[in-house]
Amino acid sequence: MPLARDYRETLVARIKRDRKFARALYAEAGSALIVGETAEGLSMLRHLVHAEMKFKKLARQLASAGKAR
Repeated sequence: MPLARDYRETLVARIKRDRKFARALYAEAGSALIVGETAEGLSMLRHLVHAEMKFKKLARQLASAGKAR
């Protein structure tokens, strides 16, 4: 039986709705990266970025913040 809704949509909606869940996911992503579970940690961080902004917007913000004047 196919899922009625893509799990990523559900996860992004939960991150936007529940800040405690978002913080826990962020902490779990950091822990995964520290212990060497790079793919899992990056996947969790990717979900957080998709929930808060898109990668193009993040890239623009990082590029403008990184420019020295």
